[in-house]
Amino acid sequence: MSEDLNARIGKSVAKVLRDYAVTGQIQFTFGKIVVDYFLFNQIGKEILDGKIQVIYSAKRKPSEKYQGHYDNQLNEFVLHAWDTMSVKGRGLLIHEAVHAINDYNKLKGILKEDDEAAAYLAHGMYLIGKGIDPYQAKGPLQAGMTVAEVMMSESRITPEANELAYLHRAIRSSPLYSSEIGTAMSYNGV
Repeated sequence: MSEDLNARIGKSVAKVLRDYAVTGQIQFTFGKIVVDYFLFNQIGKEILDGKIQVIYSAKRKPSEKYQGHYDNQLNEFVLHAWDTMSVKGRGLLIHEAVHAINDYNKLKGILKEDDEAAAYLAHGMYLIGKGIDPYQAKGPLQAGMTVAEVMMSESRITPEANELAYLHRAIRSSPLYSSEIGTAMSYNGV
């Protein structure tokens, strides 16, 4: 894929992350994890400054089980589906941007379950803000949306222990993460 196309996609991704109308309603904290508009904005800036690359790869290898991922070793968003205009596409960007936020904050020792719980919670907050019904989703995304809906209706920024446990159960039961459960993440910074 041409560098020019990746640069254009990177600018589009940065624009989405820096748009208050898109990421402004996403705010929460638990444990060491903090997610808010200012951090999404910073990740957009890191993309524009070339510190985080956005790579579009239309073809997924059979070993790649995700629609996209953030590689914290290379500081890259790798997107297999490029769509910054649809609600679904923006949800994916927000999900992956949470991993970039955790990398930017140099979080060490957080469990994969917490890393994914934060990503699904942010993803869920965005979708709830767009009026999407949680029961249209499945697995960890449905759990993230359900917790997001309760937190947003109560104007809370910290999930309760039972809500985190619900998210963790959904993540642990997903085949996407079965081999990574209990793994400590080690983000080294952007």
